[in-house]
Amino acid sequence: MKICALVFLALAMSGAATAGRVQTDDGDYGEAPTFLYQNECLSINGAVVAPPCAMTGEAFVDSDTETYVVYDFMIDGDRSNFTLALTGTEAFPADDPPRWAYGAFACDLSSDVQCGADPTLQLAVGSPTLSADGMTATFDVTGTNSGATPFVFFAVEPDDSGTVTARITENASSTPEPGSLSLVFGAGLAVVAFGRRRLAKAL
Repeated sequence: MKICALVFLALAMSGAATAGRVQTDDGDYGEAPTFLYQNECLSINGAVVAPPCAMTGEAFVDSDTETYVVYDFMIDGDRSNFTLALTGTEAFPADDPPRWAYGAFACDLSSDVQCGADPTLQLAVGSPTLSADGMTATFDVTGTNSGATPFVFFAVEPDDSGTVTARITENASSTPEPGSLSLVFGAGLAVVAFGRRRLAKAL
């Protein structure tokens, strides 16, 4: 029972940490963001491309600090079971709640930047995670991003000499490939046939 309680507590704490990184008030990064760029169409590897876009990126100067730069990325289109890695050229600054160094922007009534749906329930337990060097935030989306209400993830660099790139990687599927299904089915038939022959000999 103690083990179950500890596991439950750990899961609850992981979920709470994830939910805490959903920023519903982008005004915490300044009420008048100065955009470095907007509506940048990106591929899954973060390269600037012509539409259709895998992501839409923008960057703005935090008008409270006037030094921090926030990079946010909207996931375009319907997409399921993927990982988004946001990598900075400098380590992300320390969290200063409610100002997070990385997380997701959920819309409120006065959002001035890209925002979307709360992704908490679509993320793996314990996600997002931060690399040991503090330069890569990883969001493991085990659920679905809807093109109609997309997720927007962000990361912050301490000054404008750094930048953040985004990369989407499809997660490995636990569903067998169609070719392997025939092998599994064939093996099953072989086992059944072998069992029948042994039964016939026994009789």
